[in-house]
Amino acid sequence: FVWPPPPLPPPQQPRGPEDRERRADARRTEKKLRHFYGEMSQLRAAGDLETIGESGEKEFREGRVVARDGVVVGVHQNQADSLRVASDVGVVQNQAGGWQKVCTPSEVEANAASFFKAGGFKATRCPSSKLLEAYRQQMPGELDSFNVLVVGCNSGSDGIAMARLFSQNPAFNYSSFSRYTKFPCGKLCNQCGHEAPIFPTETVSKMSRVTTHCFEALPINFRTLKKGAVHFSYENMDFHVVGAAVTDHNGPSKVPFPRDGKVGKESIGIGNKVTGVAKVMTLVPTQTVDKYVQLKELKKVDILLIDTEGHDAKVLKGAISTLESGSVRYVEFEYHGIGLWKTLQLKETIDYLDNLNYQCFWIGETQVWPITKCWSPQFEGHSWSNVGCYHQTYTSLSEIFASFVDS
Repeated sequence: FVWPPPPLPPPQQPRGPEDRERRADARRTEKKLRHFYGEMSQLRAAGDLETIGESGEKEFREGRVVARDGVVVGVHQNQADSLRVASDVGVVQNQAGGWQKVCTPSEVEANAASFFKAGGFKATRCPSSKLLEAYRQQMPGELDSFNVLVVGCNSGSDGIAMARLFSQNPAFNYSSFSRYTKFPCGKLCNQCGHEAPIFPTETVSKMSRVTTHCFEALPINFRTLKKGAVHFSYENMDFHVVGAAVTDHNGPSKVPFPRDGKVGKESIGIGNKVTGVAKVMTLVPTQTVDKYVQLKELKKVDILLIDTEGHDAKVLKGAISTLESGSVRYVEFEYHGIGLWKTLQLKETIDYLDNLNYQCFWIGETQVWPITKCWSPQFEGHSWSNVGCYHQTYTSLSEIFASFVDS
């Protein structure tokens, strides 16, 4: 079987105007697909090609090429492993048997230029909440449960924002929480100035239960978070503060952290040098995402946010089973030059997530820039920034991210 495919078969029965319009759309899609694959030398499949209605999908007996508006967004295959496409023609296979577009050298250069023109790493220090807000509005149907894990709860701002957004419960209010606990609001990103929106009931899907698990290792922050959660009855609304240092568990079961210090301190992670706080240390238990998920019998984790002052890559390694399951719709982590990031390379983490079928982007306030399969050596800058990744099976997230590229 050699590309391009044979012509569409003639209609088997009379068709109305709507059928003719769908077939015309399918033919236009086929024409664009032929153009896209013009440089492809081989595309083998075990069966004949047929067009399926208005979807623009080209289905083989052993797999299918999927296009939207004439743009190839993926090629899926079953266990017969019948499709093969060389990576030098712009697509590449991932472990799930799907396919991703690969940036050409000129696209890599243009993407990096756009990123640094917008401010580079600095442009991602306050990642946009609009991505997940748009996703919450588009989530279909009623979900029985939705689980959020925040690793590095710090002052509670991210955890409370996620609980409010996905539960649509206005009782989650970080401005009130911050005033009571005396946590700083965050001058740079103004966490108190932007509460997650509460949408009209008829415009969003319902969720039977949204559970937030907020991990904090620094004892002074953990105690203050717990105090605030009790005061506002958050624990009765499935918001749980967990005192643990999350890692990959290649180390001791407990690690030292300062017992006291300034409330809201966020620059202390596992093994980081302690400055400006009390030197009296206490041992904090370690945990992995995978072990916690098993312990709590969570069937899935939908959102995973990580901010561990340089330990993020190890948290991701300790979440491999959870990530492999494909249940994590979105994962976000910090990248900089603190802690393990002093020596770890970002590309290693991007490749790790790519192998687990996550597409990663730099997350700005109004725009995102692709990293996966669009890597530039300039990205290895070890500067404070934020990376967000979605699992490729969630089409609506893919479309939302696409709308933020060059927006």
